[in-house]
Amino acid sequence: MNSVSVCMTVFGVSEFLQQQLESVISQSKPVEELVVVEDYSGLDSPRKYITYMCEKFGIHLNYVSLETNVGPAEAFRIAIAASSGDVIYLCDHDDIWEPNRVENTIDYHTESSLVIANGAVFNSECMDDQSSIYPELNLSFLGNFLKNEVVGATLSVDGNFARELSNSTFFYPMHDWVIISFSLLTHRPIVFVDECLISYRRHSGTFTGVVDTSMFTKLKYRSFLLISLLFAYVRLGRNKSLKVA
Repeated sequence: MNSVSVCMTVFGVSEFLQQQLESVISQSKPVEELVVVEDYSGLDSPRKYITYMCEKFGIHLNYVSLETNVGPAEAFRIAIAASSGDVIYLCDHDDIWEPNRVENTIDYHTESSLVIANGAVFNSECMDDQSSIYPELNLSFLGNFLKNEVVGATLSVDGNFARELSNSTFFYPMHDWVIISFSLLTHRPIVFVDECLISYRRHSGTFTGVVDTSMFTKLKYRSFLLISLLFAYVRLGRNKSLKVA
């Protein structure tokens, strides 16, 4: 049976953390390990609360506190590298998982490197205003290179592959973009589970969608993405032997 690690990054105390953490802990297929990387913020730390919850429910906690701010991409790279599970689920601190998110996706990892789960996008100020995360999903390397089509919080990844990748290259500009792009580049099997398994929260503090989108920034991001993929390809190549046992 595949063991499950959940990788989460936090930036100080979030008002939404309790809901997300409770939804992870209450999965019908239990989570064995929670890896939390706290990016330096200078704010109050949620470490005590997260430690209490993991001890209460018997989940192994691997908590990493950074002394400098590195941003979400690097924080997730560190979290993935520190994980030990056969399958890694990426987790934002402000979403809500359905109780069967892990159970309904874990078996696909027997043959697939990546699984993408669908869900509902909602706004904190208007819970009734919801839409699908992926009304449709057509993945190609070129299309994803031009525009990152996948939300990191909907991903679960083969643990060995993800750790090899995290130790082989940097994840700038975003961890999900690098993981998906390299998987498409090397033709790794990807499964899309079109079930509503995640409630993806939009709010004023959401990182996605608030970054600079000038032409210079777009060119810079894609240049770094190409370099990251080149590093990974040289070090890992098209090796597909890194599969869940």
